[in-house]
Amino acid sequence: MFHRYFVLALISTHKQHLLAPTCLFLLIIVSQNVHSQQQIATDAYGIFEQSCNICHGPNGAFKETLLIEHKALIENGTVVPGKPNTSELYTRLLTNDIAKRMPLGQPQLSAQAIKTIRDWILAGAPNWEVTAPTNRQFISNSE
Repeated sequence: MFHRYFVLALISTHKQHLLAPTCLFLLIIVSQNVHSQQQIATDAYGIFEQSCNICHGPNGAFKETLLIEHKALIENGTVVPGKPNTSELYTRLLTNDIAKRMPLGQPQLSAQAIKTIRDWILAGAPNWEVTAPTNRQFISNSE
């Protein structure tokens, strides 16, 4: 009987020693996932900003047709999070029909840029508007 309680106490103590490292490990994994989500969103935003916003940005000639804004892309179904092959935004980058391929009248995006957009969609199309860099000017004591 004593042996049974001793073993249970030993297992319980052993579990407590593993609890902190396990929690730390899980925290690191979650943190890395959040960072990678932010990074892929930022990378996709950079591509959109460079290659799409001239026509589909807030001041673009085709903003009424399609506005490169995260919420709009998701709500109108142009991007289906997790499903690049059913996302019109992605398929329009790949089409061989020059009249439909984006960016219209421009060379096709690089394979790396297309892969980044695909990865962004596969990752659930995380919101770059939350992670996009800002141009804020902060006042400091040195000014």
